[in-house]
Amino acid sequence: MADDVIPFQTRQSTVAARLCNFETGQADLLNSHRAWLDANVKPAVLASPNPWVDLWGYASHLGDHASNQRLSFRRCEAVKRWVAGYTPKVTFPADNEIGYGDSRSTGGRTDNDGYWRSVEVYVYAQRPNPRPVPVPPPRPSGPAVRLSGSCHLIGEKADDPLADDMKWGDTFASISSAAMAAAVAGLAPMTDVQLEAAFVTAMTGGMGIGAGTGGAHSPALFAEGIACVGHFNIMGGRRKVWGLGSAVSDAAKTNAGLNTALLGPARSEVDRAVRDAWTRGTIDDAAIAASIKRSGALDGLSVMLDGILAAYIGGIHAYRVELCNLIVDTAAETFTYGLNIDLLDHFGLDEGDVARSGGGAVVGAALLPFFVLQHFRADNLLNRTLHKYRPFYTQLLSHIGPLTRHR
Repeated sequence: MADDVIPFQTRQSTVAARLCNFETGQADLLNSHRAWLDANVKPAVLASPNPWVDLWGYASHLGDHASNQRLSFRRCEAVKRWVAGYTPKVTFPADNEIGYGDSRSTGGRTDNDGYWRSVEVYVYAQRPNPRPVPVPPPRPSGPAVRLSGSCHLIGEKADDPLADDMKWGDTFASISSAAMAAAVAGLAPMTDVQLEAAFVTAMTGGMGIGAGTGGAHSPALFAEGIACVGHFNIMGGRRKVWGLGSAVSDAAKTNAGLNTALLGPARSEVDRAVRDAWTRGTIDDAAIAASIKRSGALDGLSVMLDGILAAYIGGIHAYRVELCNLIVDTAAETFTYGLNIDLLDHFGLDEGDVARSGGGAVVGAALLPFFVLQHFRADNLLNRTLHKYRPFYTQLLSHIGPLTRHR
């Protein structure tokens, strides 16, 4: 975006500038315009016995040609009224108060650059003879662009590997309340096989509830939830990874919980940082990413997935977000980028997880079989040797983009 005021010099004028960024469709002067006119044009016209002022108005391409021509002339008139208030001696020649409309503007039909929502002001100590043809200042050049074509960290959250939900086979050490002790005691008569079956039923029900609250209904997502239960029951402790292109990875891109808590803020921070860098004149993807990371805006956020994914991923314990492959088109004034996300969760429970989920029969059916297997049935030698019922990490990798933004 152009500066509100762009001063320049001509051979005969004593003062000259382009007043930019008039509001779209409006002819009112900005406060910055009035301040510049008061500080520069006022003393110039008061110092001359016969001051002369030429005004050249412009409009962007938005709107039709006829209305843009009228709008550009109204902008000249707004400047004229303000300057005329300094002294009645000022001459505004009728043949040199020109509204060019959008006839000289560049860009496409939707270009609304503030450089063209403007008025050029030329102040002379007396009538110029011959009158020079004003030459507008060159449009500010685009920013310097230094792009690496790679990915850079912009936000993260560290994992706690010693969290209670990663413990297993710790029996009564995992219980601190009488209510939980009573609930666990109620499941004591059940065999491991019965608890495993109850866990599968609970997971299926949880995913069904998630699907009903806006989650995707993909059979592949249901299958992944059941696979997590099988992973836990047979070979716990081994990390389960959903890579790029997997059903879970693709579902994460549109997950409302993830977008609200992490992806939305990440897009906003990147958009803001790139636009700020554009205004400053240098777009460097590594520097942009470093500035976002230093701000801490994307660090340590609380992230909770929703829909089906909430049933077997839920709250994210750790994550990394990277800005990737920033591309800048200075001519079109657009930029494009992607976001890499790496989410880490614990497939395990602690007493707090159960307490936060509510109470009564629903909780008993949904979470207690999982809790009992992890903390009580993993303490015998065989299960511990096989790593049965041992909590594990789930890792979700996804790429968001390309995302294209206007400057």
